[in-house]
Amino acid sequence: MSKISQSSIEEIKQNLKLSDVIAETVPLTRRGTSLIGLCPFHSEKTASFHVNESENFYHCFGCSESGNVISWFMKTQGLSFPAALEFIAEKYGIKLKYEGPENTNKKQIDKKVYYNINLLAYKYFREQLNRNEKILKEYLNKRSLTQEVCDYFGIGFATNEWRQLTDFLKSKGFDDNQILTSGLARRNSKGELYDTFRGRLIFPIWIDARRISAFGGRVVPNLYPNTDSDNIPKYINSPESPVYHKSSVFYALPQANNSIRSTKSALIVEGYLDVISLHKVGVSNAIATCGTALTIEHVKRLKGLTNNVYLLFDGDSAGRQAAARSFKTFINSGLDASALFLPKEHDPDSIANQEQENTLSYIAKLPKKTLLACYIDDVIDEQPVQSLGAAQKGKLASEIAQLIKQIQNDVERSELGKECAFLLKIEESEMLRMIGDNKSKSTPSISANLYNKDANEPNVLKNTFKLENSNKYEREILASVMALKEELPKVVFNDPILVEELHPAPRREYVSRPRPRAVRVGSGWRDVGRRRQSRRVDWRHGGALRR
Repeated sequence: MSKISQSSIEEIKQNLKLSDVIAETVPLTRRGTSLIGLCPFHSEKTASFHVNESENFYHCFGCSESGNVISWFMKTQGLSFPAALEFIAEKYGIKLKYEGPENTNKKQIDKKVYYNINLLAYKYFREQLNRNEKILKEYLNKRSLTQEVCDYFGIGFATNEWRQLTDFLKSKGFDDNQILTSGLARRNSKGELYDTFRGRLIFPIWIDARRISAFGGRVVPNLYPNTDSDNIPKYINSPESPVYHKSSVFYALPQANNSIRSTKSALIVEGYLDVISLHKVGVSNAIATCGTALTIEHVKRLKGLTNNVYLLFDGDSAGRQAAARSFKTFINSGLDASALFLPKEHDPDSIANQEQENTLSYIAKLPKKTLLACYIDDVIDEQPVQSLGAAQKGKLASEIAQLIKQIQNDVERSELGKECAFLLKIEESEMLRMIGDNKSKSTPSISANLYNKDANEPNVLKNTFKLENSNKYEREILASVMALKEELPKVVFNDPILVEELHPAPRREYVSRPRPRAVRVGSGWRDVGRRRQSRRVDWRHGGALRR
């Protein structure tokens, strides 16, 4: 398999001036032989980030991040080493050389042509927004899209004309094939080109501060007064092109990049306007997929930027199904991912407009749900687990076990197995056995009877109770009883929900037994009547309850 040649790697290291590259995103000030600025990898108020121009090397004395121009793009863009090299080559017009049997130099399609087309289209869309401000004023105000917001995200406008952009690009020297390949035009049945985006707000999809890979367009309803709006797609997106692969691109990632690194988390939503509304109120780590479900390539891109991912969904059935599908996508990702659900009548855009500066705290208070829990809920169609029969549980457990088996990390695999057992209310040891994680445990069993044997007192626990065979409810109750043995039992054993989860042996003996008339305390007896209560043992004196 071919790889990028060492000569190309050395060319990048030697010919790119690191200080100029970093200065594109980090303001630098000269101090002696170094340039300094606020570190982009952690939050700080006093500059500790240094760039050594002579060595083409950076180092932060606050968080110890350091590296060269290649590692800079790997860390700031979340890219692997080869991907970073290709990213740099595209960005700065460097022709890469490859080594190996395959002639992968063909990868170097003149992508610069398509970035130039997109940049010209962007300038055209921005100009049309300014020219048609009166027409769009009502809609922009309704969406709270101020001039500042439009400038920050580069929002533009496409008129309702059929070939206005196509003619503009042709006048700049681009031919039909280039315009068609860029995705900015389509071909009709007569073979004529017409504009892809018409009568829409335009959202450029930036991949860095200089380059645009594609566009998304949202319909402006009042531009179609005589048309059934239900027949018009609300959003359309650029098709795949030499510079756009939607399965690995996030909307607003360049704008969110610094916040994702500083907060050590990414918040993924579904729409362009959702992202924009959240950024307006300070939730600046929000990003979105571009008209597609989250993919493994998306997840790989996130892995280079953060370890924590939160998926913010609408609370309707579509949102819950999307969360369920995400479980498989994150297997072996090395990321901790959770789902957050908004009330059914809301989406991120409406929540941001309602909560304003309190949006971040509102989202932080939403209950987190694991993707495994979302997956199980989707499979059983939100019905209570208690309503499932043994066969259904067995089938579902077996299906999930096959997924969990794929996880390479031992701790993660074991923890998900335990979580699955808890959610399905089955024996933890059985679930661990199904995923091949039933190694011998060092946990001692409670093999002794809970009551002292006595000539007049039968052994009330006919079945041996073992701790490793107990479920999570039982272990938590046992720990609580040991800590609060006087107060808690009467609460626990009279709660029908908790009692239902108990091992049948203690449940039979404890629940609703008549309280004995007398209890032996030391060498004496005390009458306690026949009130019904939970059965208890006085461990201090080794005494057993008797009639």
